[in-house]
Amino acid sequence: MKSNSLLIIRDGKINSVFVKANQFLYTHCKTEFDLSTDKEGMLLNLWKIKFKATLEKTNGYFDKIIFESDNDLSMFMIRFG
Repeated sequence: MKSNSLLIIRDGKINSVFVKANQFLYTHCKTEFDLSTDKEGMLLNLWKIKFKATLEKTNGYFDKIIFESDNDLSMFMIRFG
């Protein structure tokens, strides 16, 4: 795994920072989510804009967060870790 990435699911449990970050996005972008007809696309776009990260999907579910840089990962962890 790259140093600028996080696993979403580890040891069968969802990573709590992923849950916290999604809650933050929903709380601060509720109107956009409610109006969107493509919730997954909206979520992917918001992760890219707000956190400079891409959610990687394997076997039909998101399993990894890949940040544009180590610094972006560090800032994310300071905020949600």
